[in-house]
Amino acid sequence: MATLDELVQDFLAQKHIAVVGVSDKRETGCNAAYRKFKEAGYHVSAVNPRLTSYEGDPCYPDLMSIPQKPDAVFMLTSLGLVLAVAWLAGGQLFAVVTGLASGETEPVGWLLSLALSTVVLYTLSVVEVGVTGSLLVRDLFAGDTEAAAFR
Repeated sequence: MATLDELVQDFLAQKHIAVVGVSDKRETGCNAAYRKFKEAGYHVSAVNPRLTSYEGDPCYPDLMSIPQKPDAVFMLTSLGLVLAVAWLAGGQLFAVVTGLASGETEPVGWLLSLALSTVVLYTLSVVEVGVTGSLLVRDLFAGDTEAAAFR
């Protein structure tokens, strides 16, 4: 199994990196990474669905819209979103492997318990993303007296 250092070196050996999550509203880790990769000589593509350009370069709404396929993708996201994607993908894999997806296996006993627990964990992860987003919006408007009046 590859070590973390080997994985990082492999990532940095790529020539074209897409940076998902650049922002023109505030300074983010993705903004800093975009600049660092560009300064280091990488071909960098910015990705944000609401921007058409970022720091004078084209900005794409999604990875599929980038004309030249990137070799690697850099993004920073919340733990809740990572968990939600992991549980969703894991749940789909579980359903296929056990035959639940095709209907070959009846959802009873431990299979039903595992399937339901996957759905519950996915739901909790999505709720965590929503709560985190709500708290972020609250914090963004904390200094705004007009927005505070609506709380």
